[in-house]
Amino acid sequence: MAELFCDAGAVALITDEAHLPLVEKARADLPDLRVLITAAADGAGIPGSLDYETAVAQASPVSPDYARSEAHALIMYTSGTTGHAKGVSSTQHEILPGVSAGSTKTATSTSSTARRT
Repeated sequence: MAELFCDAGAVALITDEAHLPLVEKARADLPDLRVLITAAADGAGIPGSLDYETAVAQASPVSPDYARSEAHALIMYTSGTTGHAKGVSSTQHEILPGVSAGSTKTATSTSSTARRT
């Protein structure tokens, strides 16, 4: 897991209670990680992390221009069964139609592979 987060250059991570142990283990190997948000049912997350509900309540609205931009929104990775996992980046603009329509489907991306060599 840490390899994928490092490859993506993750600076922020949102996790749920089920994945807290994995994230806590990988956290030491994530030098760029600055923000960790946890959604634990009892409100207790990893020390130094932000509670999801509090983070949402304190968040500022995102500019519509940013939401339509070419800024990276997410990276989806293959399982890596035949070698290193490979990531495909999707932009804010590419995922906006699915998000604004309330869809659970992700827009198809033709963006470049994220894996750095």
